[in-house]
Amino acid sequence: MIRHALVVAVALAAATRVSADTLSEVKSALRTLRAKQPIRAAYETKSANVAKGRFFDQNVSTAAAVEASVDENGITVIYPRSLLDRAAAQRDAKKDDTKERVADVAVTRIAEMLDYAPALAALLDRASVVEESAPRHSTDNRRVSS
Repeated sequence: MIRHALVVAVALAAATRVSADTLSEVKSALRTLRAKQPIRAAYETKSANVAKGRFFDQNVSTAAAVEASVDENGITVIYPRSLLDRAAAQRDAKKDDTKERVADVAVTRIAEMLDYAPALAALLDRASVVEESAPRHSTDNRRVSS
């Protein structure tokens, strides 16, 4: 009987301690989260800007597809040679009649998408807990059907 009460008391104390400050635990886990292998991704962006007016008409679309890799040294973005050649041809053209231009790629945006832990930790630093409660688990094994 005493042994059973001791086991229950230890279990309750452990359960209370585990859920004591979930937000701090998540923040701590995010700060120590590091990938063991480089993360590689393909990134594609497309945009269109159409403006028609009395003094100004514009119909420009941009597109780019690059490869990106993030590791402990930083981010590497690779533009394919064909895309770089097309961008150079557009830059050097006498007349700008290109329907689709080569898009600029925001490297910091790609880095954040591939490693979102620092951005999420910064958001959580401004967060505050409104309410925290332990999950309620039912010990009933009955099935409800309608």
